[in-house]
Amino acid sequence: MQRLVQPDAARPKVDEAAAPDLPVRFELRDGGHDHEPAIDAIEKVAMDAATKRGLHDDEAHFLGVAIREAIVNALRHGRPKGGACSASVQVCVSARGALVTTVRDRGPGFDPKAVPDPRAEENVGRGTGRGLFFMRRFADRVVFSFPRKGGAVVRLEKDLKRR
Repeated sequence: MQRLVQPDAARPKVDEAAAPDLPVRFELRDGGHDHEPAIDAIEKVAMDAATKRGLHDDEAHFLGVAIREAIVNALRHGRPKGGACSASVQVCVSARGALVTTVRDRGPGFDPKAVPDPRAEENVGRGTGRGLFFMRRFADRVVFSFPRKGGAVVRLEKDLKRR
């Protein structure tokens, strides 16, 4: 785990007063290692930051589910052809008061609109689409982007309540 000192232009502006312990950046690389402990740590950082800034425990828990799904999807589907899986994750609080989690991978990308709705009768028994469903359900905003160099970027935002 590595703490980022300076946000760059690609990251949202950070409200340092509301997020003295953020932004935080994590790099997950394939090396035959189990990524579960790292995913647990990222989820905990995000949930702790959210509850510290006014999100109720249940909301923070479900936000953690959405973040976990974004990371797992990046590791599972976001590997370049023939390459190892890797993902970078950043957690910060934006200047407008949202917890922002950005997950980047280097895979081939995908069309979010083409992912089947897991609630549709024909898809209930299939194991696809649930992660995107949870992301959209538990985050206030979900944005997908696909850089020209390849890969996918998923940005989850959850508005925080100020105490």
